[in-house]
Amino acid sequence: MGIVGCSGLRTQASGFKRPPAPIKAIMSIGSRANCIRAHRCWFDQGHAVLEFAFVLPMMMAVVTGLFSFGIALNNQIELTQAVGNGGQYLQQIQSITADPCQDVATTVERNATNLNAADLTLTLTMSDSSGNSTVESGTASTFTCAGAQSNLVTGGTATVMGTYPCSLFVYGLNFKNACQLTAEVSEYEY
Repeated sequence: MGIVGCSGLRTQASGFKRPPAPIKAIMSIGSRANCIRAHRCWFDQGHAVLEFAFVLPMMMAVVTGLFSFGIALNNQIELTQAVGNGGQYLQQIQSITADPCQDVATTVERNATNLNAADLTLTLTMSDSSGNSTVESGTASTFTCAGAQSNLVTGGTATVMGTYPCSLFVYGLNFKNACQLTAEVSEYEY
């Protein structure tokens, strides 16, 4: 291989002969255009860095938004699972519990390990077969309703509902009140 310079000729040192004159002129014109393009490409390298600097914050916002959405989705799944387990546990212990709200709250807290119990709000609705219902509500860490176990009767339903605030951090911005995660389960008492 010879070395091609801006004149478009291969050097004699590489063992190639010089081309005839007409070809020399054509190669010379094409090579000079390539040299000008090469200089322009060298000059444009700064533009790529500048474009990257403009695009990087937007890409980081998208990536952090995806991670935040993934965490919120995980919290929703965990809340749904915990509330379902709390309702099932309440259905199993209906006749032996002294404080159904505390038992449900304890079960939900044990199953929702990634959720903050102080932010988790539980609502327990106990309905008998004739349609009379009792509603108890409170945060999971302090939820109690001693004496309400008499509302858990055969043929009635117990509904456990949990709500949890959704925090979406996107590139340093906190959209804390942007969403509210909710899960609800109803269990038939038999």
